[in-house]
Amino acid sequence: MIDKIKKFLSSLLFIKRTHFQPHVSFKYTKRNGTIFRVAAVQIKFQTFKNVRDFYYSVLKKVKEAKEQGAQLICFPKGMNLELQPISHDIMSVSQCTHISELYSKVFTDISTNEEVYVSEAQKWRNSVVKSIWTPDGRRLTGNIMNCGGRKISFLEENYTQDDKIELVLNPSMTHFWMGDYESFRSAWLFSQQMYVYSVESYMVGNYKGTQFSGKSGIYGPIEVTNSQNGILALSKSENLEDLIVAELNFTDLERVSNLVRDKGYERLLSNDKL
Repeated sequence: MIDKIKKFLSSLLFIKRTHFQPHVSFKYTKRNGTIFRVAAVQIKFQTFKNVRDFYYSVLKKVKEAKEQGAQLICFPKGMNLELQPISHDIMSVSQCTHISELYSKVFTDISTNEEVYVSEAQKWRNSVVKSIWTPDGRRLTGNIMNCGGRKISFLEENYTQDDKIELVLNPSMTHFWMGDYESFRSAWLFSQQMYVYSVESYMVGNYKGTQFSGKSGIYGPIEVTNSQNGILALSKSENLEDLIVAELNFTDLERVSNLVRDKGYERLLSNDKL
């Protein structure tokens, strides 16, 4: 066991030995001033033997999303579990801390060098640490974060409609998958309740004998989607890796929010597209 941990930790030197070009500037592409493209990455769980393989796996997905114009790339919860030689339940606090630092270094380096925002959520024992990594090397946490001029938060943080959140992220890892609208009740329904865009990214596959599944999705109020069902993009499978990208129009969001905020659930019940 000790030798296995030592061998794994020695591979972490990859990050320390790697010298990247320093970040110069982040050119946020506003287009018409209100457009923001986001990506949801659905990951199938695997265990990486070294940081190098994990690094290039994340980088590949970021580049794929970036090629489709994504400015914010949302990963699921629990990716740090892929980067552990043994279960974190039997690792010491110092070992967990060290791996967490190297895991974080992967995301700050990639977001800086690729000049994009990247979100993810580390799962440690009974806690979850949610972060957004910025193009200028910062780590954003907390109730409300500013990314490219947009007010963003995570689904379970504390805020009200008065905070005027525009986009909510929900990195997920669950073995309870029901299908249809019930399966994305959290993010989809939240978009209808709070008149915000939302992105939900799932970890799928097998971890320690437990099967995780889910369909990643990008949602908005029904009135801002062409299909009038609140779905901007949805993964095709609940068990396979996927990458979906959608364009968010915040002018449309503000207009809809001002028009229908007082209509509540009546607009959902009367919509024959749902």
